Amino acid sequence: MPHSKDDHTRKFFMDHDGLIYPYLTGHWYGVQCKEVPESPEQPAGLKYSLAFFDPDDRCLVRFDNSHAVKVKGKANPIAYDHWHRFGNSEELVPYEFTNVEMLLIDFFEAIDRYLPPELRSG
Repeated sequence: MPHSKDDHTRKFFMDHDGLIYPYLTGHWYGVQCKEVPESPEQPAGLKYSLAFFDPDDRCLVRFDNSHAVKVKGKANPIAYDHWHRFGNSEELVPYEFTNVEMLLIDFFEAIDRYLPPELRSG
């Protein structure tokens, strides 16, 4: 997947590797990202994890590309970009990474449902 190393959103993302952001509710999220050689597993040349936790440090949402996920009904049953849905049980859902900006939008939309309206991104 072609990308520009000069993309401002990508630079912003890379500059925030290691960020831990706490909310007033006790929820928090963490950002991990680093540039890696482009490969079939990381075609954008990024390895990333965005994770959102409740006040008791239980992960509620995670988007990452750190390991393979089997995809039912696909000829190539492996996806690396995915997100974790938590509830009664953890569900791994393939995620179609297009660019960093969309990844951040999708992550914040996913965590907004856990936050009071005044703390939501939208």
